[in-house]
Amino acid sequence: FDDLALLLANQAETSTDKKTRNFLLLELAKIKADQLGQIPQAIEILQSSGDLGESRTAPLLMLDYHRRQGDFVRLVEGLLVEARQTQDKSEKEGRLLQAAHILQSNLNEPDRALQIYRSLLEQNPLCIAAFRAAGSIYHRLARWESLITLYHQELKVNPGGVSPAVIHSRIGRIYDEQLGRVSDAIDSYSVALRSDPSYEPALASLERLVRTNKRWRELVNVLCRYAEARLDPATAADALCRAAEISENHLQELDRAIELYDEALRRDPAALNPRYGLLRVRRKQGRFGEAINVLRALHLVAEESDRAQLKLELARLCEFRTPEGLDLDLYDQAAPNQAVETSLRLELLRGRWLKAASDLPVFLQNKGERTDDSQLSAAMLLECAYRVEFSKDDADTQLEAA
Repeated sequence: FDDLALLLANQAETSTDKKTRNFLLLELAKIKADQLGQIPQAIEILQSSGDLGESRTAPLLMLDYHRRQGDFVRLVEGLLVEARQTQDKSEKEGRLLQAAHILQSNLNEPDRALQIYRSLLEQNPLCIAAFRAAGSIYHRLARWESLITLYHQELKVNPGGVSPAVIHSRIGRIYDEQLGRVSDAIDSYSVALRSDPSYEPALASLERLVRTNKRWRELVNVLCRYAEARLDPATAADALCRAAEISENHLQELDRAIELYDEALRRDPAALNPRYGLLRVRRKQGRFGEAINVLRALHLVAEESDRAQLKLELARLCEFRTPEGLDLDLYDQAAPNQAVETSLRLELLRGRWLKAASDLPVFLQNKGERTDDSQLSAAMLLECAYRVEFSKDDADTQLEAA
């Protein structure tokens, strides 16, 4: 390759044909750079050769050699020259994007890069690459107001691009986390959800901010719109339950809470949370008959481990909150096994005592024989003996049993 380079140099020097000379110099520069690794000499050949005609090869080679040399200043200059000279709009845009990227990444000149990106956006408002790159610089330099302006500009000129919900959520996050303007952040997240009520990141951020700032009614409306937009029944029901809880606990609007729990149950009939919510609100309202109806329905679909507790609550509601009074069968059903029955022993005993149940002596005997507490056992067996002794049956038989 040394001999070939020498031959090409001699031929170029003696050639009288301009096109031939240009071809020979270009080949010489390529050999110097690619085969001999002499990039500075290749650059010198291209620079000293003067006009190489209309060939685009020489400028492109020069850009490549500056890049390989790490000479980013000259590379940017070359790219800007190429951008000015080309008539191809796409090529011009590409050259300017390359120059701006190098200014930003390699030369640490973000303001010059931003100037190029702004120029690009003036010429082509739909240049997404310029939007993204300029946004990255504004973010890195913490120029938050400029970044917000850029986002609004993107929404205006490119409504069919990135989802407005995503962009408004980004704006809301800047207001919240960087500028501390919570009210503006809430407004931005609200706009995001108006454009796409099902956008979960906006909902999560808005719910957090609204809870912190206690803008409850606004949050209820947002959750309802979100639930309406969701196709998944479980997700919709969950959002409606959260809205109902806010109406119940923060707005004290119990009727509204009932409506929302009912709607959640309509969207997802298998959901348990709406049923528990309805039970809680009905008790708060003092509408115990309806609470009992909710309890009966809930008992049928609840987890097996929760049914005993629900049956016990039903028994207590019936006893203390309705004219029906004590229902001993409900209390017995609330103790389906020995472990639960032990914890309800006094409750079961109280019920039988109040009802003067015929099986009270048998109940006392069974519990007295099973309990590990010797004093309690003696008391139950003694009470059993009294009950049997003074029963109305045959005296001799009962005395013997006692």
